[in-house]
Amino acid sequence: MQPLGSPCPFDQWGIDIVGKLLKAIGQKEYLIVAIDYFSKWNLKTRLDEAKGNWVEELLGVLWAYRSTPRKSTGESPYNMVYGSEAIIPVKIGEETWRIRNYEPDQNSEARRIKLDLLEEVRRTASSRIEAYKGNMAKAYNSRVRARNFQICDLVL
Repeated sequence: MQPLGSPCPFDQWGIDIVGKLLKAIGQKEYLIVAIDYFSKWNLKTRLDEAKGNWVEELLGVLWAYRSTPRKSTGESPYNMVYGSEAIIPVKIGEETWRIRNYEPDQNSEARRIKLDLLEEVRRTASSRIEAYKGNMAKAYNSRVRARNFQICDLVL
């Protein structure tokens, strides 16, 4: 097994239809998404679990997807794009340390510094992905049994 890499970061992305789901409010049965192929199946599974309330659950499912760190990179998709941790919508109206100590000028400077360091985070994530792919190939190859064939052996 040889892991396949993508030279272009978004070449495996596209618009797709998730469904047929259970009918929701307004007779909705399908969802059009722009998401990578492998995540589509996980998304469909999560929405199927919500039964007919999948429309109401969609934002929460997408939020969880964007803000949960991936095993392969150690980072969340949100952090990989924006270079910062996502604030949970519930915490925006809540008086947390982060909200209480918000200073627009200091925040702008901190964002610039964080964005400067984002390339390093992405390089680290890329290294983790390569190690993850290597571990997957190693696990797969450990289950493969070598077979020797002779001329005139019948093989199915």
